[in-house]
Amino acid sequence: MAQLTAEQVAAVVLKAGFTGTNAVIAVAVSRAESGWRTDAVNKANANGSTDYGLFQINTVHSDLLKRYNWQDPLQNAQMAKIVFDNAGGRWTPWTVYKTGRYTAYLGEAQRAVARANGGNIPLPDVSTTPVGVVGDTESISKLFKLFSDPDAWARASWIVLGTIFLLLGLFAIGLPLPTKTLGKYAKKVIKK
Repeated sequence: MAQLTAEQVAAVVLKAGFTGTNAVIAVAVSRAESGWRTDAVNKANANGSTDYGLFQINTVHSDLLKRYNWQDPLQNAQMAKIVFDNAGGRWTPWTVYKTGRYTAYLGEAQRAVARANGGNIPLPDVSTTPVGVVGDTESISKLFKLFSDPDAWARASWIVLGTIFLLLGLFAIGLPLPTKTLGKYAKKVIKK
């Protein structure tokens, strides 16, 4: 089996242990790395190393290449999961991730993972999401989800409203307001 479909790759990455957004990224990364070809070999690395299979596992991981069959899609995805886990749950070992080339395939990858996952669209993996990585789509997704969550806005509104009522209540019963933190301008306004 030399050429796989998006759905076949999605099934393989899910079986290899990738979940949520990382399953989607895995499908996109493998598309950018190998074109979903299980027999892909790249000997054109500047450092003289060679990349093998669906995820283009590099010869710097010779221990994995000796233990697994790199031409088997599942075993190649399992090697990719080990490399991913050893990188702290980050995609930084893959050049196509660092350059952003994989992003061209994210839409197709998400649809494939959703189909392979019984129609469920993967949500970000908050348990394994790295923070502070350049190009970190998981953190961006979490931030977007936070700002688009009506409950988060409602909670923030209640906190602001509660603070205003607390300050008004203190002012109404004659207690001095915490003007030190409000600055010189606030002191002038309160004294008038």
